[in-house]
Amino acid sequence: MKPFRPRRSLGQSFLRHNPTADRLVGALELEPGDVVLEIGPGQGVLTRRLLGKARRVVAVEIDRRLIRRLGAEFGVRTDFELVHADFLEYDLSRHRGIKVLGNLPYKSCSQILVRMLGQIGAWRLAVLTTQREFAGRVLASPGTKAYGALSVMTERICHRERLFNIRAERFRPKPDVMSTAFRLVHRKRPLYEPDDPELFRRLVRSAFAHRRKTLANNLLAEFGFQKDLASGLLAQARIGLRDRAEAVDLEAFVRLYELLRRPT
Repeated sequence: MKPFRPRRSLGQSFLRHNPTADRLVGALELEPGDVVLEIGPGQGVLTRRLLGKARRVVAVEIDRRLIRRLGAEFGVRTDFELVHADFLEYDLSRHRGIKVLGNLPYKSCSQILVRMLGQIGAWRLAVLTTQREFAGRVLASPGTKAYGALSVMTERICHRERLFNIRAERFRPKPDVMSTAFRLVHRKRPLYEPDDPELFRRLVRSAFAHRRKTLANNLLAEFGFQKDLASGLLAQARIGLRDRAEAVDLEAFVRLYELLRRPT
């Protein structure tokens, strides 16, 4: 086969460090009956380790050139399914309780994670590698600069765990940034289950829409409240009038959401 040339437009950067690959697969804590969905198998460095440990591996790859290579190496296996698709268009609902492994391209990290969080029953554990900055946003706690809407939405559904950083030289081509692997494990029950999930998402996203503004000002802009009404809602939710969203924890967002749902 001709040498493979990664495409910058797809954010392709392939792990080339065997001990790191072993650690990532180990973090899945695989059992013989597990089905693993691999996001972007690339040149198969993780796939080779998954096969034989999991009952079945479903690999979703967008690059037709890699589809040909992966098919040539693994296509005859009965425990391997290769899907040529953009993961953002892949039907996750066909699965139930699977495990997920992937090195995510930065430009679509947020979209991929939001899509996964919207499919609660499809998966139960994920080991993801992203740029360190993005991982920090997912794992952040209230009161930190990285804390944002993704932190709130992920915490509601998942236990979050930082695993380890991966130096740039362990990938080819070498990215410009450090990467971080982290693990998400679905809670048996979400910390909170809103009756109107879209309203809850809208509230959280709008709260962080303009990070230099107070939460009160962001609410005014998103929901068109009168200032007195916004002040009253925040007071009842025990949120300071001058607080910014990064100071507000999940419980406070829940209180505010419940107040928003009440008839005025």
